[in-house]
Amino acid sequence: MLGEGVDREWAYTIDLGHERLIKTVVGFKKLFVDEAEDDYAFLCEFAWGLVLAYAGRTDNDEGMKYAATTTAEALANAGVLISDQKAIAADGVLILAEASIPAHVPEE
Repeated sequence: MLGEGVDREWAYTIDLGHERLIKTVVGFKKLFVDEAEDDYAFLCEFAWGLVLAYAGRTDNDEGMKYAATTTAEALANAGVLISDQKAIAADGVLILAEASIPAHVPEE
């Protein structure tokens, strides 16, 4: 739970911080796009798809936030170079994608 009062929201994390998982996801790249596409960019697009799967919710009475994360270490171990200037947190975590879903107040 983040925030207080009307600004509070539930936060959920999709953990993509495992070398084997990253290699598997990047392996899907050849099925969907040109293999020349940057591995990190593809991983971010894949993560975006995961969080967007929840973005259409309309049954939540509190705000929700979904984030797909990984670590710089897991990316390095999987041989994936970070191709943009995303900030790496002090603990090595990177947010690949995130989506916030506002609360939906039921109509009476």
